[in-house]
Amino acid sequence: MYILLFTFMFNLVGINSHAAVDNLEENPTFDYASATMKRACVIDSLMIRANECIGIKYQYGGGTKSGFDCSGFVNYVYSAFNISLPRSSYEIANLGEKVVFDDLQPGDLVFFKGRSTSSTKVGHVGMVVEKTNGGFKMIHASVAKGVRIDNYSDSYYKTRFLFGKRLDLI
Repeated sequence: MYILLFTFMFNLVGINSHAAVDNLEENPTFDYASATMKRACVIDSLMIRANECIGIKYQYGGGTKSGFDCSGFVNYVYSAFNISLPRSSYEIANLGEKVVFDDLQPGDLVFFKGRSTSSTKVGHVGMVVEKTNGGFKMIHASVAKGVRIDNYSDSYYKTRFLFGKRLDLI
């Protein structure tokens, strides 16, 4: 999946993946500034697609603009880039690399316990849209209010936060 994702993302930003690999063989230095710029473009595109869904109602098992659950929403956002994710938040949580709380960035996925604060299982997923003092804002499909942006500092989310993950988008 990562090879497919890597190839897709290079094609998305207008670089032929074969040419990029050939160029790496000729010049082994990695252009971090270019990679950072490409990631920022992808994140911006993901955020635009996610924000277009604000206000859409919650629907258990939903994955379309007629209604979303949390993992259906994340899947919908990524599907615009031909990125196929597992269907449940629990399975999505197995992807990517864990991110230390203080290093969370826009585009990172954040995972929470379900309704029970005593649970240790993933029951909800959202996407970071902005860092804040001591936390972040996330966009997600809320059971009560549909797709919306909420603040991590809200006691409901703060007591349920488990971890963040970063998917390799370039």
